Amino acid sequence: MVSDNTGADVAYTATFNNEEDVYFVRIPGVNVLAPDGYTLFRGIYDSGGLGSMQYADGASLAVHSGPTLNTTEAAIQIHLSAHSAALSPTAFSFKLVGKVNTPGLSQIVSLYDFKTGAYVQLDARVASTTNQTVTVTSSGTLSDYVNQSTGEVRALVAYKQVGPTLIYLWQAQLDQVQWTIAP
Repeated sequence: MVSDNTGADVAYTATFNNEEDVYFVRIPGVNVLAPDGYTLFRGIYDSGGLGSMQYADGASLAVHSGPTLNTTEAAIQIHLSAHSAALSPTAFSFKLVGKVNTPGLSQIVSLYDFKTGAYVQLDARVASTTNQTVTVTSSGTLSDYVNQSTGEVRALVAYKQVGPTLIYLWQAQLDQVQWTIAP
């Protein structure tokens, strides 16, 4: 057996027809990727970091709402990135475990389409005040979501006030961020 970042090659012998035959099979691996980088486009850093988003363990990247240019803009916008060994995936999903500290907020998840050079919104929902797991699955030409030169994948997680809040300087916490990419 020989393995790499995209799966394993297995050679084995068997006697299915009373002869000694050698068989070869490729077992594709699924890339489960934690973020290897993030940028706060909007929002004020509070605590945590990359390591805080590896596992759903209560350790979180915490960000407070920040100033915006207008009322339609999300006050927290976190750009996340990772690198995939699979450049032409057969399946592509993004998982977020997170929460906010007040009602009245929405959570928006978008993936970056490298072909169009823009984020594609895949989910928008009321943000939860308890840890909520959201998994979005992209469709269409999945290789468009992977940079064909570097293998980079990107996501944008945004939080926006859509109603009354109980706290002026509200906060979002990202407990786990994960891409699952099948070659």
